Amino acid sequence: MLDRAPSVPSSSNPGVGPMRQSEAVTPGEFRVLEYLVGSSLSIKLIAGELHVSEQTVKNRAGAICKKFGVHGRLELIMRFLGRE
Repeated sequence: MLDRAPSVPSSSNPGVGPMRQSEAVTPGEFRVLEYLVGSSLSIKLIAGELHVSEQTVKNRAGAICKKFGVHGRLELIMRFLGRE
């Protein structure tokens, strides 16, 4: 297990598009986002780290992808790294 959540690259990254206020990520989504972008952990391991169900992680990941206009974890990571 990790000692702390991985850090997410700065949202000022030019590869990350702006979101409307109504589309801002929730605190729970942000915690999942930290792991999706900052680690190579599986959904199952992320769920264990966050003490939530795998389905909760999947639901939050889906909401995050929708808000950022991407179709999966890899595309989300590429967006944050500015490598679209």
